Amino acid sequence: MSDTTGASAKFNAALKELLAIKESAIAGVEKEITTLISELKPELEALESNINSLLSFLPDTPDISFISELTNFLGLPAGSQSSLNALSSLTSQFGSGLSAAGQDLNSLISLAKTAFSGDINALAGLIPNFGIGPDGLVKLKPDNSGLPDKDPVGENTGNLSTPSAQIALVNNVIANALTLAAKEVTKNLPTTTLSSESGDISSAAKKEFDKQTALNEAINVKNKIAPSPQVQKMINAISTNSTLPPKAPLISPDEILEQLKSFQERVTVASKNVTFSFTRTSTLFVKSTRDFPYNILANEKVIVTNDKKRYSLEGKSLGLESKSPTSSSKFLTTRLRSIIPSKNFANNAIRNAIQFHSRAQTESSRRALIGGVENRVVEFEKLSASFVEVSDKMFDELEKTYAIDSQ
Repeated sequence: MSDTTGASAKFNAALKELLAIKESAIAGVEKEITTLISELKPELEALESNINSLLSFLPDTPDISFISELTNFLGLPAGSQSSLNALSSLTSQFGSGLSAAGQDLNSLISLAKTAFSGDINALAGLIPNFGIGPDGLVKLKPDNSGLPDKDPVGENTGNLSTPSAQIALVNNVIANALTLAAKEVTKNLPTTTLSSESGDISSAAKKEFDKQTALNEAINVKNKIAPSPQVQKMINAISTNSTLPPKAPLISPDEILEQLKSFQERVTVASKNVTFSFTRTSTLFVKSTRDFPYNILANEKVIVTNDKKRYSLEGKSLGLESKSPTSSSKFLTTRLRSIIPSKNFANNAIRNAIQFHSRAQTESSRRALIGGVENRVVEFEKLSASFVEVSDKMFDELEKTYAIDSQ
C-alpha cells in the first residue's frame, strides 16, 4: 500500500520479496528440494538485504564516554604517573570539544571529585554525557537509562494525607516560576522575518538570537536559577519535602531510620547548594575565555580577562588568570576540596548508623547515636554555607572587577 500515508518504501520492498518467495515455493512444491533451494536462493538473499536496510546496527567501535574516562581518572592515585597520563588523555580527547560546547574540563573535574564515590552512577545527571563517536567529534548525548538491579518493592497502600495548603503552596511556586519564565522569554526574544520561499534566517538575526540566548543564560546564572533540569528536579524534590508538615522526633527502634533519612536529605541539600554555587561561579571563568556574545553578563556587559586587575577576598589578592597560583579558579577549587572530608564523614556516619541502629537497645543509646550523626551533619552544613558565601562573593567581585562595556 505505497499510496498510504506513512508507508515505508523499504518495508514494502521486503514484503514484496517475501510474497514472491511464497508464490515461488508454492509453485515449486513438486520440484526436487535442492532445485527449489537453488531457485529461491537469490530471492532469499534479496529479502535479507531488504530486511537489513530496515535495521540500525551498532558501530564496530563503541563511543568513547567522557563520564567513563573521567571515572577511570578519578579512580587513580592523585599525583601518580598513571593519573597524570589519564589527565593528559582526557585533555587531548575532550578539552577542545568541551570548550566549543561551552564547558570547562577543569571545572567538570572539580565538580566530579565532589560527587565521586567509586561508582560511575554517582556522576550520572551531574556531569554532562559527552562522547566521541566514529566521526571523532565530541558530542553531547542524552543521559543513559539505568537497568533495575533489585526486585520490585510492593507499593505502600496507605492513604495520602498531604494537607491541601501544602499542595497549593508547591503548585503556586511552580505556577509563579512558569509565569516569570514566559515573561522573560517574551521580553528578550528578538523579532525577525523569514523568507517565504527558503525559510532562511539572516546572519544578523542569527547573531542576535545567539546574543539573547547567552544573555538569558547569564541572567539565569545571576539570579541563581538552576543550570540544568537535573539540578532543578533535585530542588523541586527538596522544596516539596520542606513544605510538608513537620514530624515529631522519632526515637523508637522501628522509626529511627526516618531520622537518619532526614539527615541524608540535609546532607543532600548542603551538597546541592555547594554544587550549585560552584557551577554558578565557574560559568564566569569559562565566559572570560570566550568571544562575544558568549561572554555576555546579565547587565549586558561582557567579562574579559585582564592580568592587571585584581580584587581582594578573605584577605587574599586574586585574579582571573587560570594558571597563576593566585587565580580565582584555583582558590575556589581548593576551598571546595577542603570540605569534601566533612561530607564523607557525615555520609559515613549516616551509613554506619543505618547499618547498626538495631543494636541500640535503649532510648539513651539511640539518642546518643542520633546525636553523633547530627554533629557530623551540622559540621558539614556549616562548612557548606561558608563555601557558598565565599563563592557568591567571588561571583560578585568577578563581575565588578572584570566587566566592561560590550562596545
